[in-house]
Amino acid sequence: MSNRTVAVMLLRDSLGRVLLQFRDSRAPVDALRWSLFGGEVEPGENSDTAVLRETNEELGISLQYDQLIRIADFAKKGLGGEKSAVIYTSTRTVAWGDFRVHEGAGAGFFTLKEIENLPNVTVFAKEAVKLLQK
Repeated sequence: MSNRTVAVMLLRDSLGRVLLQFRDSRAPVDALRWSLFGGEVEPGENSDTAVLRETNEELGISLQYDQLIRIADFAKKGLGGEKSAVIYTSTRTVAWGDFRVHEGAGAGFFTLKEIENLPNVTVFAKEAVKLLQK
């Protein structure tokens, strides 16, 4: 059995739209679907460090610890062990030109309503985005 933790970031622009990643065909999970930027917490990291690293690796955005807002922790047990996710947002807003997509096929900003109706969005992303409405 393995335990896997991912840390993901819900970045928004000044209009409150959420930045989603369109995963490419080589993605090991959820290929060709809209999802969140982030990734696995590596050995020796905590989720804060991991989300900062992933945001920088995938978007070239350097955030600071004091810009992180931890909004949820999820855990799910399955046949392969426990899978958990830590979801963050940031006090910093981003705009086109603030980042470059280094992983995935592309990105887009979407309103919460648009995400509800967008085809090929991961269930996890839809559930995470709903947390912003609370």
